[in-house]
Amino acid sequence: ERIGRMKPDALLINISRGPVIDDEALIEALHKDRIGGAALDVFATQPLPPNHPYFGFDNVIVTPHMAGITEQSMMRMGVGSADETLRVLANKLPVNLRNPEVVEHYRRRFPADA
Repeated sequence: ERIGRMKPDALLINISRGPVIDDEALIEALHKDRIGGAALDVFATQPLPPNHPYFGFDNVIVTPHMAGITEQSMMRMGVGSADETLRVLANKLPVNLRNPEVVEHYRRRFPADA
């Protein structure tokens, strides 16, 4: 439905999660020139089979879930991981903690003064 509301010169970019895009709707929109093109880095099924319709379009760019892999992003990832590890080793909470519900259990298991 949303793809059908896009302008004919619009470009769809998906670097988030594969299932976010309705492949059938996008393929239909591309076939009928209802959308200008697409750049896709993630897919509902990975890897895409070699005969997938996306490969038949001149206005579609397909990357193998690696479009964000750059020297800068790898450096940030490595430094960020090291910084978070150092915080935990200093008995501090990670800046990017994703499961705060385990903090109390962690503190009981690994007391700061042990």
